[in-house]
Amino acid sequence: VVADHIRTVVMSLADGIVLSDKGSGGAITAMVKDAVELLGVPEEQVVVVGGPQYETYRRLSRLTNYDELLKRLNIPSETKIITYTAGAEWIYPEEQLLIEKLIREIDRGRFGNVILVIRLHPSDERTSIYRDHYGSTSLPVRLDEADAGFAAMNLGATGAPDSVAKFVAIMQFSDVVLNVASTTTLDAILFDTPVVCPCFNFKIPDDAYNAVSKLYNTHHYKEVTKSGAIHLPRSFTQLVSDIKEAILFPERRRNQRRELSQKLTPELPTSELILAVIDQTTAQRTCSGEE
Repeated sequence: VVADHIRTVVMSLADGIVLSDKGSGGAITAMVKDAVELLGVPEEQVVVVGGPQYETYRRLSRLTNYDELLKRLNIPSETKIITYTAGAEWIYPEEQLLIEKLIREIDRGRFGNVILVIRLHPSDERTSIYRDHYGSTSLPVRLDEADAGFAAMNLGATGAPDSVAKFVAIMQFSDVVLNVASTTTLDAILFDTPVVCPCFNFKIPDDAYNAVSKLYNTHHYKEVTKSGAIHLPRSFTQLVSDIKEAILFPERRRNQRRELSQKLTPELPTSELILAVIDQTTAQRTCSGEE
């Protein structure tokens, strides 16, 4: 199995497990422990290779173009880009309210000359609502489609060949990325893009089962929240302030972003390492006479 620190199951591989982190982070250490204790995999057969998607993102980032992104999304030059990556409704039921309030602040000029890019969720039912509301509007909003290649479930399609490159450009050239406890945090900091993660609700009680703050208490996300690499506003007022800071002073938290990226998305020759493990494993099985 090839598994990264949060997303899991890329391919099966004999009797071993290939993990995508360096082994020093808490998340990866727990995965090694689970592999050994729960799956019965010998620890020496747990191989760390790096995240396959991050190797691809780094490669594609050398081919992206800022002006092409502006043209594709019809964004005027000299415009700052706030990207919000939408989530599933069960994760953040109040997302629409957050977007509406954020648009009002943009309309008031709170962040200067800014466009809000909503990166649509590939399978969320609210996507059609956003298309209806913002697909053709005079508001400072643009929609960026995420195709089936980004869906967490099988939608019966593989996605367009250039969809990943378009996603990389968004992460690379946005001035700030907003998301709710999503792995797009790591995708953004891979390119040193500031990240703001709302950690509050408007109407849902803090002790409710679906209170957004609980999403950041999961084992795998604590590695991110304790790093200091991201903003975690606990009110809408603080959210506005954090977005302004990220736009005006992107150098702040840069060291923390770099440290977190090196820890959770290390730059390794992942594809080569995976192939080497496959070759070694198949050779061992051949020598032992296994079919």
